[in-house]
Amino acid sequence: MLNTVFTKAVRDGWLAPALAAVVLGGFLVFAMFVYRDLDLSVYRDLPRDLRDFMGLGDVEDAAALAYGAGYSFMGALTIAGVAIARGAAAIAGEERDGTMGLLLSNPVSRGKVLIEKAASMVLLIGVAALILWGAGVVAPHLANVGASGNEVGALALHMFANALFYGFLALMIGAWTGNGTAAWGGAAAIMAVSYFASGLLPLVKGAEDLAKLFPWYYYDGSGPLSNGINWGHLAVLFGGSALFGLVALAGFNRRDLTERSAGVGLADRLRNQRLTQRLFERLEGSTRVSRIAIKTTSEYQGLLMVTGLIVLLFGVLIGPIFPIIEEDMAQLLEDYPASVLAIVGNADMSTPEGWYTGENFSLVHPIGFLLVLVVLGGRAIGGEEQRRTMGLLLANPISRSRVVIEKGIAMAVYAAILGVLAFAGTVAGSLLGGLGISVVNIAAISLLLTLLGLAFGALSLALSAATGRVGISTYGTAGIALIFFLLNAYLPLSDSLEGFARLSPFYYYLTGDPLANGLDWGHAGLLAALTLALFALSIVLFNRRDIRQ
Repeated sequence: MLNTVFTKAVRDGWLAPALAAVVLGGFLVFAMFVYRDLDLSVYRDLPRDLRDFMGLGDVEDAAALAYGAGYSFMGALTIAGVAIARGAAAIAGEERDGTMGLLLSNPVSRGKVLIEKAASMVLLIGVAALILWGAGVVAPHLANVGASGNEVGALALHMFANALFYGFLALMIGAWTGNGTAAWGGAAAIMAVSYFASGLLPLVKGAEDLAKLFPWYYYDGSGPLSNGINWGHLAVLFGGSALFGLVALAGFNRRDLTERSAGVGLADRLRNQRLTQRLFERLEGSTRVSRIAIKTTSEYQGLLMVTGLIVLLFGVLIGPIFPIIEEDMAQLLEDYPASVLAIVGNADMSTPEGWYTGENFSLVHPIGFLLVLVVLGGRAIGGEEQRRTMGLLLANPISRSRVVIEKGIAMAVYAAILGVLAFAGTVAGSLLGGLGISVVNIAAISLLLTLLGLAFGALSLALSAATGRVGISTYGTAGIALIFFLLNAYLPLSDSLEGFARLSPFYYYLTGDPLANGLDWGHAGLLAALTLALFALSIVLFNRRDIRQ
């Protein structure tokens, strides 16, 4: 079965899109049950531009509200993120793992490798879109909710086209650079900027048409859930994907391939500098295994740098935007229902603190933190076993517990760096926009964000220690995090289910509105305790398991 690049790519990459689609479909069913007993008039009274920004569109019934919240917004971001991961791994991932030379030593051309990798991505994302469409058809019947007039098939097709656009963008960047971090980081940054620009520009008088310059507009600008398929918008997205594919093919055929062994880590660079050489010699000790933490921090420096830059820039750029739209935002939110605020972390976006919470700290920053720390945790143990280096590592006089502890230290260092960048970006943005946000409160929310990221990173580490598999630990943790995020966002909309939101770590991150009210030490303590418990569990699980060969 695995005699072609296409079939192997499908076999290796099916889990993430399938898991994402199943989780989103399951949440849609849950949302139908939650929304069917709500008074929808509070949503209908919201200004149309604001509903579009929230992904709600025309709220005619509970089904439309569930489709908008679960699919139009979170579903589109999730499926596009999966496509970006597949596109970045298609070429750059093979070079990162040192397998591209082995692959091309077979009688297969570069062009065929890229085409079959791209075809596998199209198939996997297409199947995910079909699962979402099927769940969208079945969910109203399960919840006994009327769904007439909702074009869920059109929405799924637009989600598919949107995801492919960013997936092929990542493929193009990876094919030209051989750098997986640049591929997914660049595509994810463009997607995030496009999402916010297409959502915020229509809220600014005179800037509505500028939204058409951003690709996200062609995903939901026509309101596919209400109005059906817009073939012109789909042509833009599919045409962009085709163009990216052709450019990727040209770049891959012309470029010298990078070798995995050629990379020089950050620790190696610092070790070779006269000013830092002595410090690193002391940190390393006398044997190579005594610097597992340093080695780990160096291995994922590209991921940290790209994500850290995005976190920093978003913090800086959001600040000067608020004074421009403050008057319009206050008017739009005048009748904003309190129950809906859970979607953006209970943020009053007519204030500087609520603006930063809703735009950055409720979604963008947590995604960045979880991306880095979940990947680091998943590869801490599973990555060593996948590369067949764990046996070599443990052949030295070093315990399994120490391996886990030093991997955890590296994770804590990364979390601290990201937390400092989130803090610095927000402080700078507040100063540039003249917003006057409390520096102490910025530190509080940055600390809680760091603890939230560490909690999910520790969960990924525990799954990695228990299974030795990168895919299970990273995708499993990502799925669990998505479920907890959605539960915390939408359970408060139901009076009977509101109390269950306390089961989500996200509850202890934003519920107290730390950017406005400061640090809740109880919430911080619970997140810290959860992190330490998961780290301890990781040690126990790794000590008890036979290492996978």
